[in-house]
Amino acid sequence: MAPCHLAVNISLSAHTPALNYYVRLVTSNYLRTDLAKVPAEPIAIVFGAGVWEDGTPTAMLADRVQAAIELYKAERVSQLLITGDNSSKDYSEVKAMQEYAEAQGIAANDLTLNGNWKACTIKSTGEG
Repeated sequence: MAPCHLAVNISLSAHTPALNYYVRLVTSNYLRTDLAKVPAEPIAIVFGAGVWEDGTPTAMLADRVQAAIELYKAERVSQLLITGDNSSKDYSEVKAMQEYAEAQGIAANDLTLNGNWKACTIKSTGEG
């Protein structure tokens, strides 16, 4: 590893505990571990987080979809909006999420698919 890469890695590693503490501190009022205490909402949005070469969700993506499924089954939400990258025919986070959710018993009509990942990006040009 090059010296400058090592320095960056050490610097980032040193700040990780402090950053984790800060994130937990400022989000603690919004975190729920008991599904019964999650406020009911009409829809849960599930953002993509990668798929493997075989099209299956990464562990992080599966965790996100599973959390949404648990909210759905606990009747905290009635719809799942799944959105992610499907910029090529060989790569679709949306398809992987859809298949995962349907395999867990989520009805197709309770899934809203948004494969337009560009619609979920922030425009930095300041134009519309």
